[in-house]
Amino acid sequence: MLTRFMVIILLLTTIGSQVVAEADVLLKCTLSNGVIRYYLILPRLNKIEQVDYDNGQTCKLTTTDQQYYWVCDKTETKWASMGRAGRYTGKFETEWGEPPFGENSDKNLYYNGTCERLKAEQKF
Repeated sequence: MLTRFMVIILLLTTIGSQVVAEADVLLKCTLSNGVIRYYLILPRLNKIEQVDYDNGQTCKLTTTDQQYYWVCDKTETKWASMGRAGRYTGKFETEWGEPPFGENSDKNLYYNGTCERLKAEQKF
């Protein structure tokens, strides 16, 4: 009886140690107009932060096996926006302006580009 209990505990410990939370990711995204944006992806919190300037937006993140997708609410100083980055292709697209997004509104700004994954670590 004790041996069976120890085997179960050992199995649960082994399985639990194999479940590792996805690490934070830093994306360096180059837009079609040459502007570079940096996004810190926080998968444990389902959030993404634009970190290339002070007071960057924190946005809602959806992660799939194929892509990162996020939506940012409008603030007093920032437009509402959405972004999508392919996790395998690096293809990036974003839209800034007024929701709903994806409807080709001539009031919104659209950009595409590419992203590369960097190590998410503070420099200072």
